[in-house]
Amino acid sequence: MNASLDFVASSQVGGVEKPSPELFARRERMAGVSARAIADVGDRVDNDGLPAKTAGRVSVFLRRGPWGLIPARRPEPAQADVWIESLTDLRGALDAPQ
Repeated sequence: MNASLDFVASSQVGGVEKPSPELFARRERMAGVSARAIADVGDRVDNDGLPAKTAGRVSVFLRRGPWGLIPARRPEPAQADVWIESLTDLRGALDAPQ
């Protein structure tokens, strides 16, 4: 994927919160790139991973803390494009062949 960090957005942009599709659309406009060029990272499958995947983005499941560890036992996280244990793993995971 040849990942580079060009843009960081929080979970709330201009009064729109996850998992609203408008949040994803705003981030794309702000970054000036297509949905597939954006990786959404989160530890909540319901609020991060699946909505990101539905929006056509790279879905990164961050398996940490209670929101990441408990759902990791269920089938939903398997739908994420990438799993990481720490944010320090992100670049290597995105650079790895999918």
